[in-house]
Amino acid sequence: MVSEIDLVIVGKVRKAQGIKGELLVESLSDSGEKTFSAGRRLIAGTATGDVLPRPRGMHGDGPIELTITRSRPFKGGWLVIVEGVNDRTDAEKWRGRYLLAPRSELDPPGENEVYLHDLIGVAVENSAHEEVGKVTGFYELPQGLMLEIRSESGDSLLPYRPEVIAHADMERRVLTLGEGVDLIS
Repeated sequence: MVSEIDLVIVGKVRKAQGIKGELLVESLSDSGEKTFSAGRRLIAGTATGDVLPRPRGMHGDGPIELTITRSRPFKGGWLVIVEGVNDRTDAEKWRGRYLLAPRSELDPPGENEVYLHDLIGVAVENSAHEEVGKVTGFYELPQGLMLEIRSESGDSLLPYRPEVIAHADMERRVLTLGEGVDLIS
């Protein structure tokens, strides 16, 4: 069994599509075709990105696995059919939930790319390399990923964009802000 720490967010169910139980999934990885291919098993997540607890009375143990039976690209995302989701009513229950996969099954992130889960607890430093806060959360907005940063002066939201985050060093667990970028609480 894979531990929660070895799981990575790979997608978010945006909505039910049609009447046959299809899920419209936003891919949060660069390898959507591989991630959402038929036969692939993903782990069910909550709306906050944690592993969805198995309901009482549901047979088995460990996280809930979703097996993809069919998928295709659709409007910037993926239409996915999973075993056990047979109609729109079933599919609606998954709206807003994250999908996770074992880290070992994914390609490693590229330069200045990170897995969303890995951002929590990362230090944020200014361009002079002085720590100014820590990442406490993230939000996916239409404009892109926003990081919640906790500093001595309070909480701030910071867009995760190249002009704001100059460098992501995940070995050191530090994000370095671009020149002239400051936190505003």
